Amino acid sequence: MLKIVEVLVLVVAGLGFVLWQFRDLRRSREITRKQREAEQNQSLNATSESRAPLEKRGPDGR
Repeated sequence: MLKIVEVLVLVVAGLGFVLWQFRDLRRSREITRKQREAEQNQSLNATSESRAPLEKRGPDGR
């Protein structure tokens, strides 16, 4: 009987670990995606600002 309990505890612990790792992986992918989007937006804004003629920019330099 004790062996069955030990095996069940190990199986539950293993499943919990696998689920935790998948959740962590999903969170990491989401953070990476947001960082890439922010970098792309930042580079697009920098490119568009550098191409804009000085006379068309507003008083605050944008």
